[in-house]
Order: sequence, then structure tokens, then C-alpha cells
Amino acid sequence: MNATTDQKICRTASRLHYPFQFLKSASEYQFEESRRRWDSQDPLVAYGWIKFKAAGFVFLAFWVESYLNYCLENIYSASEYDALERLSPKKKAELIAEKLNVKYADYKSVVNELFKFRDSLAHGKKRLFDEIQDNTMTLEKFHTAGESLSEFADLERYLQTFYEQYLNKDSKNTVKLLEELLDHFYLSAQFQFHPCGVSDLTSFSASS
Repeated sequence: MNATTDQKICRTASRLHYPFQFLKSASEYQFEESRRRWDSQDPLVAYGWIKFKAAGFVFLAFWVESYLNYCLENIYSASEYDALERLSPKKKAELIAEKLNVKYADYKSVVNELFKFRDSLAHGKKRLFDEIQDNTMTLEKFHTAGESLSEFADLERYLQTFYEQYLNKDSKNTVKLLEELLDHFYLSAQFQFHPCGVSDLTSFSASS
């Protein structure tokens, strides 16, 4: 085990595990709660489904990038990894697929869309809001909304409009394709740890 790999392992007592398996579980819990709320007949329960689904996709992106980093550090030297870690997740996925001779064309779109969504949340720009500005809400009001229930509802509708296309995607299909891609990486390189093992940050070790 090289130094870079060792530093990436979370330690609890005598157990070792990688965080990507925990992130996958966290994503699944968010999607499950989103579906539970969507299916509820109680409007108070149904409210907020979109936030849980968005959180599910964000944790999904964390999971993918975490496993991509695990792949990189196991197929490249420590000095090479230091430079490659700075690449975007989309570039990392392409690089790993090429290195392991995995056909990437079938998965490129789902990876690109996931990280476009994640980046739109983490790196929002005024230009992006201007392009899809809701006529019922100014940009200034967007930044100050939330002081009253009516303004909060306006903000909720605005965010739903902005992310509607992505958040109405079938999360199960997105997850299925990403699992297939990372499983190809796992099998091709015969890595020790599978991307979808069972892991808890505080008690359990990673599953091979």
C-alpha cells in the first residue's frame, strides 16, 4: 500500500475502510426518502421531496469521484496521482476508462450530466441565473427570499424550475449506469474494494 492510498483510508479502531462505500449508502438513503415523500398523500410529508433527491444526486457525485480517486491511486504512481487528482471527475473517468480498456461511450453522458448538476450547485454563477431567470422573481429577490412563507414558496418554485430537467430524471437508471461503469473499472483492474460495498464511517470496515 503506498503512502497516498494509506492517507485516503478512514480509520476506526483497528478497522480500515474507504469513504466511497459510505457515500453510496448516503445517496441511497436520500433517494429513498425522496421517493417516500413523493408517494405520500400527506402534503406536509410530500413537501421537500426535491431537496432529498437533489441531495441524493450530490452524494452520488461524491461517491463517483471518491471511487475514481481510488482507481487513480491504484493504477498510477504516487507522483502521477498528485497531478491527476486535480483533473475534473469527467476527465478522470475518461482517463481511467482508456487506461483499463473500458468502453466509455455508453457512460460518458450520464457522468457529464451528474457533474454538471453537482457543479451548478457548488459553483453557481450569476450568468447561469440570468439565462433562466424566472419572470416572477428577480435575481435580487432570489438572494433575499425566505423571510416569509410566501417568499420561501417562490424560492422553492424558482429552484424547481432551474433544476427541473435534471431532478425529474429517473435516479434508478442513473445509479444503474454509474454502478455498471465503476464495476467495469473494479473488474478490469481487479481492485481490492468494490464501489458498492457496505461501509459505515464509525464502525464497519469496507467490503471487498
